[in-house]
Amino acid sequence: MREILIPFVPRVTSPEGAEYRIRIVGHERADGIWEGVIEFHRDDTRLVTGVETTQPDAESLEKWAGSLKTMYFEAALRRARRPGSRRSAAHAAQLPDHGV
Repeated sequence: MREILIPFVPRVTSPEGAEYRIRIVGHERADGIWEGVIEFHRDDTRLVTGVETTQPDAESLEKWAGSLKTMYFEAALRRARRPGSRRSAAHAAQLPDHGV
């Protein structure tokens, strides 16, 4: 399975004032379709949304990611912070920063 990481320089702030680094992670499924999720990183916390998009190829996923605005990321952070969302402090410590 192939993967792409798309870091974003802008950060998003939670209602409580916590600032998160953002990156899009894309995975190619067995059928060749690409799925994209959004990761939010702060200290040793990683919040991950569910699948935000499916695209026919990696280039389309990158175009989708490039079209996202601050308002979208704010809403995605709210979704990622909901109870039952995927969080992993241990895994976040292993992730390269990639400039985010």
